[in-house]
Amino acid sequence: MGKHRLKPTKKFLIKGPYARGGTYVNRLKNKSGQKIPTAGFYAEAGFGGVSAESDIFDVTVKGPNAFVEAEANDDRVTAMVKTEVASVSASAGPIQAKAGLNANAAISAEASDDRVTAMAKAEVASFSASAGPIQAKAGLEVNAGISAEVKHDRVSAMAKAEVVSFSASVGPIQAKTGLEVNAAVSAKASDDGVAVIAKAEVVSVSANAGPLEAKLGIAVDTGISAGADGVEVKFLGTGLKLGPTTEVSVFGNSISFSFSKLSRFF
Repeated sequence: MGKHRLKPTKKFLIKGPYARGGTYVNRLKNKSGQKIPTAGFYAEAGFGGVSAESDIFDVTVKGPNAFVEAEANDDRVTAMVKTEVASVSASAGPIQAKAGLNANAAISAEASDDRVTAMAKAEVASFSASAGPIQAKAGLEVNAGISAEVKHDRVSAMAKAEVVSFSASVGPIQAKTGLEVNAAVSAKASDDGVAVIAKAEVVSVSANAGPLEAKLGIAVDTGISAGADGVEVKFLGTGLKLGPTTEVSVFGNSISFSFSKLSRFF
């Protein structure tokens, strides 16, 4: 019998320019178990790119492309823009990698009878890679948000700004480096507890593994709370929380353990 050599199959695909868009009215969107009628529009255009496939690996090169979408319902308005100058992605079995230049931005605002929220997000990602459960991403991501809530038993306000430059995960273990600034004040008095807390926090490194979480940074949180989620006492970022989530903090550096996540983790 003669020998037969296995030749890997190869496939080259070129996708040209494209443009499409449309509008929609009364599209039902889930929100807290409800179907909310939503209206909006979308549009996208770009160059599909070139891809090469074989039995061993796939490579795709994409040209410029853009996507924009806006929608609204009774209490929420959102808008999103995604643009990509160019990108190269490759995969070989479970290993995937992507490098490129893109700029994504999104903004949303929501108003109801007792709550007002506004959020903005911008992202420039230059590299991402994954190999099975291992994932890594390097780039620049900026998030900002503000919210205020007034109820019969609670008054709260919160502002948040975050800059993330690197994040990685291995299965349930996650790590993130960057700059995160949080400020909040809240007061609550109801049947299930009382709380008066003021927070100011700067976090540079955070990591979690299932129910265990750790943060490194600076905080001057001050307050006291007691209720169904436990008892917490903190002064200038140093204190203790006992409950379903138990936490020890020293000047904003904290380590916590969530018993509720423990059951899901296993």
